[in-house]
Amino acid sequence: MNRRLSVLAERIRAELGSLETVVKRAADILARLASSPGDEEYLLAAAAPDLHGFYTGLERLFAAIASDVDGARPTGLDWHGTCSARWHWLFRMSGRR
Repeated sequence: MNRRLSVLAERIRAELGSLETVVKRAADILARLASSPGDEEYLLAAAAPDLHGFYTGLERLFAAIASDVDGARPTGLDWHGTCSARWHWLFRMSGRR
């Protein structure tokens, strides 16, 4: 594997580790939610930062991949859609779905 892909793979592994931590915390909160009637509002408020952390973690992953694939970090309000369209095209061209 070349150096560039090795660095990208390490960034992805690190981010996936962070996402796994966030998912575990959220799963714990959901388990408490099921066994603690009456605490729903409190527990859902406690889970909100984890949901946000998961979403922003995915964004960091997509931005890192896009930077590597496209050679530049995505910009603009619609960068998610732009990445999705580009990657869809790349997968179609490679024969993957």
